[in-house]
Parts: sequence; C-alpha cells; structure tokens
Amino acid sequence: MRAEPGYDELTSMRAKELSFCVQEERLTPLLERLGGEPDPGGTPRVEVATYLDTFDRRVLASGDRLEVVGKGKGVELLWRHGRSTRRARSRRAPAFAPDLPAGAWRKELGARIAPRRLLALCVVERRIREYDLAHGEPEARVRILERRTRAPENGADWHALPTLLTVQPRRGRAADLVLLERKLQAEPALARHEPAELEEALRILDRARTPAESPPPALDPDAPTDAAVRAALAPGLATWSALEDGLRADLDVEFLHQGRVVLRRTRGVLRQLRAALPASAGKELARELRWLAQVSGPQRDLDVLLEEFDGLARELPKGVRADLDELCSAAREERERSRAFLLEALDGARYQALLLAWRAFLEPGAPQEVAQGRTPILALVARRIGKRHARLLKLGKRLSARSPGAAFHELRIECKKLRYLLDAFRSLFPPELVEAALAALKRFQAALGEANDAHVQGERLRQLAEQLHASGRAQAACLMAVGRALSLLAAREKRSRAEFLRRFRAYSHGPELELMEALLASAGRDR
Repeated sequence: MRAEPGYDELTSMRAKELSFCVQEERLTPLLERLGGEPDPGGTPRVEVATYLDTFDRRVLASGDRLEVVGKGKGVELLWRHGRSTRRARSRRAPAFAPDLPAGAWRKELGARIAPRRLLALCVVERRIREYDLAHGEPEARVRILERRTRAPENGADWHALPTLLTVQPRRGRAADLVLLERKLQAEPALARHEPAELEEALRILDRARTPAESPPPALDPDAPTDAAVRAALAPGLATWSALEDGLRADLDVEFLHQGRVVLRRTRGVLRQLRAALPASAGKELARELRWLAQVSGPQRDLDVLLEEFDGLARELPKGVRADLDELCSAAREERERSRAFLLEALDGARYQALLLAWRAFLEPGAPQEVAQGRTPILALVARRIGKRHARLLKLGKRLSARSPGAAFHELRIECKKLRYLLDAFRSLFPPELVEAALAALKRFQAALGEANDAHVQGERLRQLAEQLHASGRAQAACLMAVGRALSLLAAREKRSRAEFLRRFRAYSHGPELELMEALLASAGRDR
C-alpha cells in the first residue's frame, strides 16, 4: 500500500482544541448565546470511521489509535499518538504492517503490530455541523458531532454516543484557547470531555476485552465441586464461540491459537477433576475436545513455522535466505491442506455433536452421580494443586542440560496442568498469591515453550525438506539452507532449556516457592 505523493501529514491540532459533551436539546440556545453562525448550505457532513487494531490490541496498549475514514475512492488513515495525528491517503485499509505507508508508519507503527493482522474493532459514524463564532473575542470554529457506533459485522445495531461540541480558536494562539476555555466552562449545558472515542465505543459495545478474555467467575469456596467446575469452565465455551468466526475466516492465526488454549484448559480441568464429575459426561467431553485439538494441531504447527521463517531468515547470511523460498512455499501449501482438513471437521456432524455436549455439560442443575461431586471445591482443588506442584518440583530437580527432550516435554505438560487449575479457580485464593504463582509458571512455560517450538519446527522442516526432495522440487542450495536453519533451531532449543534450568533453580530456592506454599496453606485458613 502506498500513501499518495506528498500526503503524509503530521499535525498536533488536538492540543489546540477544546472538547465538551452537550445535550442535544440545549444545543440551539447555547449556540445562540455564543453567537454561532452556521456554514452556508447547512447540510451536515457525514463521516464514517473504522478503528483498527490487532487481535491482542497492540495499538491500543501502546497508547495509539489507528483510524480509517472513507474518502472518495480511497481512504484516509489517521494514526493518533498522544496529541499528535499523522494522516495519509491510501487506496484501501491496511491489513498488515507492510501495507502501511512508508516512513514512520511502517518503521514505528508497523514495528508494534507485526506480525499480527489489523482487524476492525468498531465503526463510528459522525454527523458534523460547523459554525463560526464571529462575534466577540476570540474568534473560533465550532463543530457539533452527533455520533453513533456499531460492531464491524454486517447488520450490527447502532448505539448512540454522546454528542460533542469542539472549539478551535481561529488564530490558533494558546492565549485564545485559554480565553475560550474560561468562557465555555461557565456554560451549564457543557461538560468537559477528554477525547477517548474508541474506549467509549468499545465500552458501549461490550468489546473492551479481546475475544480470548472472557472474565473468570467468582466461585464460592464451599460450592460443590461439580457445580463449581461447570461455572469455571463456562467462559471457555463463550470464548471458543467468540473466536470461531475469526478462526473459520482465517483473519489471524491468533484465533486458532487462542481457541486451542481453550480446548487444552477445558480438557485439562476435566481430566484432573474427573473423580468429582459424572464419568459419562466429563470423560466423553474430554475425549471429543482431544479430537478437536488433534484436527487443529497440524495447521497450528505450520502457522508457528511460517511466522518463524522471517526470524530464521534474518539469522542466516543474505546469500542463503532466498534458498528457503521453495521450502516456505511448500509450508504454505501444506498449511492450506491442513486448514481445509480443519474446516471440513468444523462443518461435520461430529463437531456439532461436540458443541451440543459441551453446552449440555455446562448446564446448571445436572443430577449428582458421584459422591465427590458434593466435596467443597476449594478443598479438592487445593489438594490437586498441591500434588501437581510437588510433581513439578520432583521432575524439575531431576533435569540437567544433558536430560533428553522428552523429560523437558513432560515437565512442560505438568506446568500447563498446574497453570490451568490455578487459572480456572483463581478466585478461590488470595489474588496476590495467585498472580505470583501464575507469573512463575508463565516464565517456566515461556522457556519450555520456546524449546518445544524449536524442536517441533525442526521436525516440520525435516518433513517438508523430505517431501520436496521426494517430489524433485528441492535444489541442493535449499537442502543446505535447511541444514543451517536446523542448526539454528537446535541452538535455540539448547539455550531455552538452559534458561529454564536457571529459572527453575531460582524458583526452587527463592521466595516464589514460599508464596506457592502460602497459597496452598491459605486453603485451610478460616475453614
């Protein structure tokens, strides 16, 4: 995507503008008092803006806003950073970092969003009327913005946003702005407004969270286990449902990634607390969730590999990078086949039956079939966490730099199981202790995950290279480049394992272990 020649404009006009909320019925008398004269013609200008961000809200987290406004046959891009706004024209809205205009757009904003896709967060329509305050001092320009917002999906309902009145001094002087502010603050019909349109819209649309951020429920420590498990797992189904459309449309690889996290967390909790659940329901649901994880796994492995190709290429000499192009093309072809396989499964009867069973399992008031189902949830979960933590320590202390990859993988699975339990039932424990425990587990998983990813990616590279060689598509240079890439991945796996061992030793001999012990002890307090 290219910005139009000469149109990449950086302004800081918002620093010279006042913004107020105003009630519509009090607007006309207010403008009469202020001496507002409407522009000739009197027809409001309509502007439709779409806010863009990544799946994980990287633009919003950085304090920036990215907005696309339709302009004739193309669009105007607005990148707001603090009180400055950079504008550029383009033929269409950007989808990825390379689609942004050249210069600061790609260098700064692009670096923040890569490699994620830009998605529409919400749409805002503004009906704008403009007036001149031509009498008295200082002279100013007034805009009335009647606004409404909707979700980006077709057919979504509109919701009203507060009407705004913005004022800008004609001469742009700071002293004029001060005079205008004093004058307008005395008006009872006006309430000062800090520009935060995107946050307003997301709050009204109930989209302040990402699709993967369903809030965990507050659980009663004395609730029976079977009912508490259903309550704890209910956000998982809501999250999967929110992710499914994006997963099917292939909007971003994160939709599949976060969906698989839901599957693993739900299945992990079901398996660990199966003694307290009706065997006929919990066991069957866990089995079907495992099936769904299996049919979605090949695409996820290839998503990770394709995202890593750029990183691998940067670590290789320039003359070698192009030799991986054929392998990258083969990986994309394989991904499309894996994606078709997943979509076929999602369209099938088995998946629909899984959704029905998932919903039925979460329904409250299901009959009790096991005695442990009446055990208070806190007591049972605390015992399971204690056993998992003891096993994690036992396995971790056995590891060394010479341990086989299978031993590190086994510990990685233990970390996941413990983290899923803590995360699902975090409301049962003191928040500061849960956060400390989860932070430690995340650090373990990060190192172990990097090692596992490097191992899995190496295996996928070997498989792709063998397929290319068998089909006659692999040139000698490509196979040599694969060998160098495999060496890089092996070195990365070794470094990640060493980093885990360092983190584990610090944990097992430091204050974080004491915090975990305090968390487990808290389950028996005041009981």
